[in-house]
Amino acid sequence: MDQLQVLQEKFDDGSIHMAACLTKDIVELWGKEEAYWAQRSRINWLQKGDSNSKFFHLTTIQRRQRNKVLRIKKNDDSWLDNEHLIRSKFEAYFKNIFTSESSRDWSEAISVVKPIISPEMNQNLTLPISHEEIKEASFHMGADKAASPYGFHGLFYQKFWNITNEIIVGTAKDFFSTGTMVAELNMTNIVLIPKVPNPEMVYCDASGQLVNLDKSSVFFSPNTPQALLRDDVVKV
Repeated sequence: MDQLQVLQEKFDDGSIHMAACLTKDIVELWGKEEAYWAQRSRINWLQKGDSNSKFFHLTTIQRRQRNKVLRIKKNDDSWLDNEHLIRSKFEAYFKNIFTSESSRDWSEAISVVKPIISPEMNQNLTLPISHEEIKEASFHMGADKAASPYGFHGLFYQKFWNITNEIIVGTAKDFFSTGTMVAELNMTNIVLIPKVPNPEMVYCDASGQLVNLDKSSVFFSPNTPQALLRDDVVKV
């Protein structure tokens, strides 16, 4: 890194070329180091997790205990500890935030936007999606990223492409032609509730932090209802 810094301070062609080569080598080394630690982090799981062992059961129990929300505090300071009611409370909260009270008229804003897409560009953009495009997108998925709720990583679809390609390609083409997606494809393990210890209120669960009273301003989502804004400001 010191050598690279020295080269970057020079402006002759030789130094610029050497700096570019050195930067490329450093990026490659960073990539190798990242891959190494990614593999190391999975050693315990590969050695002990695949078998029906004590390690597997303890890991599952610990994750479940750490991530489960046992109760939350409502606005009136009472507590909810029923799993169904807690789930309904979170659903209602986020639906309320991300739902607009009325439809918006965008015609005035759109009228002043100058189009930059030519007819030729538009034609290319609206071409039917091809088998090659779908395959390329599938192989760009992180092979070892978190699995879907069904337990399949990106590597599964890539390694067994000769078996899965017809279903994947057909499903993707159906979506682009009908505009309708199979509901199960939107199922995910990712939620809007971060893993914070002892969550009390829905806001704390959603943001992972309390309102900082030392801040000079408070910002809300554009879709936050006015009544909710007033209530929250009064509480602050």
